[in-house]
Amino acid sequence: MPAERDRQLFEGRRWRLTAERMTADHDAEIVDAEGEVLVRSGDDYMLADFARYFHFSEWIYLRGHVQVRWDKYYIEAEEAEFDLRNRVGWLKRGRIITEDPHISISSDHIEKKGDLQYSFTQAEISACEDDPAAWSFKVSSATINQNDSATLWNPRLRVLDIPILYFPFLAFSTQSTRESGLLFPDIGYSSRDGATYLQPLYVVINDENDATLTEYYMSERGVMQDLEFRSTPDSATKLWLRGSWLDDKTAAPTEAEENDQFVGDGLIRPNHDRYWLRGMLNGYLHDPSWQLKMDLDYVSDQNYLREFETSRIGYTRSRNTLRSEFSRDIATQDSLTRTSAMLISRQYADYGLNLSAAYTQNLAYMNDNLTPADNPTVQRLPEFSAFAYKTTLGETPFEWEAQGVATNFWRRGGTTGLRLDARPEVSLPLTSRYGSIIPSVSWRQTFYSLGRHEDIDTSTSTLDGAADSATTTDKDYISRGIPEISVSALSEISRTFDLSAAPEVSLDNAGESSWTKLRHTLQPRLAYTWRPDVNQEDTTYTVASSSSRTGSEVEPLFDSVDYIQQASELRYSLTNIFDRKRQAVVLAPQEGNYYLPQEVMDYRQFFRLRLEQSYDFIEADRTDMLDQYERRPFSDIEVEATLYPQNYISLSSSTFFSPYDLQVTEHEHWLTLFYQDKASLRFGLDVLQEVDTYKRRNDDRLRTVTLGGTLHLLSDWLIDARYEYDLLREEEVEREIALTYRHHCFDFQFVYFDDTFEQSYTFRVNLLGISSPSLSF
Repeated sequence: MPAERDRQLFEGRRWRLTAERMTADHDAEIVDAEGEVLVRSGDDYMLADFARYFHFSEWIYLRGHVQVRWDKYYIEAEEAEFDLRNRVGWLKRGRIITEDPHISISSDHIEKKGDLQYSFTQAEISACEDDPAAWSFKVSSATINQNDSATLWNPRLRVLDIPILYFPFLAFSTQSTRESGLLFPDIGYSSRDGATYLQPLYVVINDENDATLTEYYMSERGVMQDLEFRSTPDSATKLWLRGSWLDDKTAAPTEAEENDQFVGDGLIRPNHDRYWLRGMLNGYLHDPSWQLKMDLDYVSDQNYLREFETSRIGYTRSRNTLRSEFSRDIATQDSLTRTSAMLISRQYADYGLNLSAAYTQNLAYMNDNLTPADNPTVQRLPEFSAFAYKTTLGETPFEWEAQGVATNFWRRGGTTGLRLDARPEVSLPLTSRYGSIIPSVSWRQTFYSLGRHEDIDTSTSTLDGAADSATTTDKDYISRGIPEISVSALSEISRTFDLSAAPEVSLDNAGESSWTKLRHTLQPRLAYTWRPDVNQEDTTYTVASSSSRTGSEVEPLFDSVDYIQQASELRYSLTNIFDRKRQAVVLAPQEGNYYLPQEVMDYRQFFRLRLEQSYDFIEADRTDMLDQYERRPFSDIEVEATLYPQNYISLSSSTFFSPYDLQVTEHEHWLTLFYQDKASLRFGLDVLQEVDTYKRRNDDRLRTVTLGGTLHLLSDWLIDARYEYDLLREEEVEREIALTYRHHCFDFQFVYFDDTFEQSYTFRVNLLGISSPSLSF
């Protein structure tokens, strides 16, 4: 009998059997193999101490240290039998291991029922290699199906072999593909919301769409429903929508009944029906060259986003998702206005077209607060704009660009109408070896055609479309033209300095490095802007009200474009940039498993310092209100610095210094220290002084310190902390500590949050391989 035998088994596949010893009976219809038995076909194989192969039925019996790699699963058993033709069989005291995620299913009896189909009785499932396992499921029976999902009957969740939870039925994916099912919950307690339980359900709709449905139970508030929908039908389209709704047990029909956090804003919150709709879309209309963008941000009341900020379905998580996925932002949680918008754009080689609409929700005029009919919030419904990009004007050295915007303004209370604003500009770039000078001239022409005018002298106007609010004008349209002249000049001066010699390339100097060159660049810049004092009273309408015989003057003030102040300002800045060149000696791998020293170089801009200030010639000649405000033509000096000399330190700083008060009016600093991947420390300082000048007024004072850091304890524990303190009020503003433990088969996180008005505790657990990507029921 030969020591090696090849047989063609089925469907053109060839299995090869090798062993230390082989014997054959009954005309080689039965082959016994002993000692390092290997049966292989492509990437599939079977290992055992003993094998018996039945040629006629194509059945093989394996015994002793059985190891099988078949159907992308790894199998271990004491004994096994397989029908190679029909791909069925059984295993005794074995286990099946999936690769991604890493899951082990053990049982005394396992049946293979076909491709990727296995059944188990009295099985144990876990992703842990510990003994006893950190977590496991004990089940009466289980199956793995062709769709790569495992179903468990009567599973009991055990922690260190201690049963803690029972389910009648569970299912999870045995592959890293998306799978519908329950995600693991967040469990916690909040001083405002009571005991909390957040349970998400992940649903795969198809290859391009999925959704997450979440139930958020709060013992003091009720149950919040949340639906998150995601869609990526093609590489140019991305959609994210989310809606949350709560029938709140609590309400605040008077300000005295408000939470302490909201007392003093003059607003109440009597509504029980509370919701927040948000989302964004990047896509196109029919043709990818017609880009479409949409933003949705609509909320039920002014307190919602401040109350539900930190949970998994709260403001912070949604805002971070939108910023990371769409590179656009939404208003802060404290803002009383929320804007939803749509933009359709088409870009050509020399010009572009935009069609947009924006609706801004003003929360102060909702829920029995200010009268909705008096809401002055301007809505842009719609707005059309066209842009001619800067290009050469014929065969001349001049360049030109232009923009035109036509906007229809509507609002409940106040003037409405149409505005057309056009601004062409011509410039002449002049360059030399010493720098560039760019003078430019522009003309801004604005046309108005008002629709409804609010009569400021009529107290009986309802402003809701009734006849008493109707007005007329003695002009079909009005216009305004404003010229502008500007000149900018910029230059760049640099010099490179030699610092030290590069380390010699040798084995002894492996790992050595030095800064060999330093480059200092100066970038001075001047910019002067001039606009005349144009009499813009011509844009004031004289209107006649049906309820009054007298006329009233109404200015079409929709935004800052409607009243452009004269200007004569010089702005100057100086930017310092420091770049370094570093040379190092490293060991480079070579053929033959040995290393040779090699020189490597890298470059870094490690320090940037910008100083900027302006001088206002009009302020220098001002004659009004001198008894109250002295002339201050010089603006604050702005100092902006970034420092990143090494991988372990980073500094960003912005400071405004008053040359008149000789004090800092505004500070914002962030210093971050790193220690490899083990720890980081963050320090922040925000300072805002009260300012009262002719051109600038700020009643707020701010002085807060923020400390934060991350620390990896050993290899499994992670602590992340944040602490904010108000130096003026001498009180804590916010504290947050997150403790995370990462095991090879699970991780859990405990989060403590305290922002003076609320304390919360949240516990999250993730069974790796089971809860990621999902757990079904």
